[in-house]
Amino acid sequence: MLRKHSLLRSFPAGLFILAATFILTVSGTSVKAQSQNIASLEEVTQNTDPIFHNYKGVSIGMNANEVRHKLGDPKDSSGGQDFYSFSEKEVAQIFYDNAQRVKAISITYMGEKSGAPDCKTVLGLEIKATVDGAMRKLIRYPKAGYWVSYNYSGGDEPVTTVTLQKIVQ
Repeated sequence: MLRKHSLLRSFPAGLFILAATFILTVSGTSVKAQSQNIASLEEVTQNTDPIFHNYKGVSIGMNANEVRHKLGDPKDSSGGQDFYSFSEKEVAQIFYDNAQRVKAISITYMGEKSGAPDCKTVLGLEIKATVDGAMRKLIRYPKAGYWVSYNYSGGDEPVTTVTLQKIVQ
């Protein structure tokens, strides 16, 4: 009886240890995966001003009314963002903070003849493509207060995404 009672007492403790081990293993894997994703983006910090600092006159910190004056009425506007479709090959999303100031700009170009800028035009440097033709690079500009990234998918119908985003302090 004493042995049975002791075993019942240790069962919840063992279950707790097993659950804690599982949680630590899963969260460790998640952190490792996030680290690998960030590392694959090739992040760099620059002390200079960014080459690509606006899109069609819209820049980080601009208020929503100024954006709409520059770009016109958005195709869709909801939840702190405006969506613009300039053609079948070029779309942009403008994200706003609570004060209705631009906190991020994301431009997507679809297809080979989309008019997408090359990496040198956006970041001021060439980057090596991966085996599948993809290119990714993110450069932080602390002095300017935002980062700029360039993502090119490669392939037959490449997708190029250029993003500017305010650095959260």
